[in-house]
Amino acid sequence: MTSLVAPIPGTSSNEPFRPWNLGKLIGQKPPLKLRGCDLVALRVDDVLLSGRVRPRTTVIQKKTGRPVQFEITEQTRETVMQWIAKGGRRPGDCLFPSRIGKNKSLTTRHYARLMDGWVTSIGLDPALYGTTRSGEPRWP
Repeated sequence: MTSLVAPIPGTSSNEPFRPWNLGKLIGQKPPLKLRGCDLVALRVDDVLLSGRVRPRTTVIQKKTGRPVQFEITEQTRETVMQWIAKGGRRPGDCLFPSRIGKNKSLTTRHYARLMDGWVTSIGLDPALYGTTRSGEPRWP
């Protein structure tokens, strides 16, 4: 078995050559998951462009302050478009408004209760598919 660490060819150095990626995972990165607090904070403008739901969009994560890009599947785009149209939502409106007022977003606590209800209604364990107290999705 040959070693991955070898002298650099064509040099007089006895220092071993170490590939830059030795021991590192390279290639496609795992998909980023949108946190519940970022999901409920979405506005119509975040997903809609020129009357169509974008195939992907970027939001700034509340927890990290970093941008996160996520894809919106075709089926989800169709559903979101219907949600916007039926709700009469306009640019600037919350995509998921609170029950209290149109200008406020759904709370992460209300989102968690909805998720638990949906997951339970299809016979799954909410402890596996619900949300954590911080509003971060817990996907298996």
